[in-house]
Amino acid sequence: MALNASAYQTMLLQLLPPGLAWTRDPSSTLAQLMLALADELAALDARVDDLLLEMDPRTTTELIGDWEAMCGLPDPCAGDVGDQSLAGRRTRIVAKLTELGGQSPAYLISVAAALGYTVTITEFLTDASDANRVSFRVNAPESTIDYMTCESACDDRLETWGNEVLECAINRVKPAHTTAIFAYGS
Repeated sequence: MALNASAYQTMLLQLLPPGLAWTRDPSSTLAQLMLALADELAALDARVDDLLLEMDPRTTTELIGDWEAMCGLPDPCAGDVGDQSLAGRRTRIVAKLTELGGQSPAYLISVAAALGYTVTITEFLTDASDANRVSFRVNAPESTIDYMTCESACDDRLETWGNEVLECAINRVKPAHTTAIFAYGS
């Protein structure tokens, strides 16, 4: 918690050497000079407290752009959807920093579900060909349509459709040695 100017003025006056020339009377010119210096120290102290808040992505305000850049946000695989409020941006940063990842079909399904897609995963574990041993199929609806709702912003599209966001997200988080095949309408 930042100290106020009066507290800094008291500390500055106590640092002065003893003697009649160094009066500590609050109405003296010297005390007023120390109060002016104390104002700057108090402002600096308050900015340090602000910096402590900026260090935490859950409370950042001024450095939110830097946090987003560090986390690779806005996410190119999420399209232009999502809450653009300060709280929504903070939530995406914290989610990105605490994301654990995974390689299982359940993880890939959860990634798709977080984007609003209902998918299933078919693994080709028993197939004999080498190419299919490291492939899996993402079974998705033919087209996912999102409509504007009462909670949408005024400049949101009335409806959007397509699965490019799904393909981008799955291809980004899938294990590097695998190939994702997308089957629509199944």
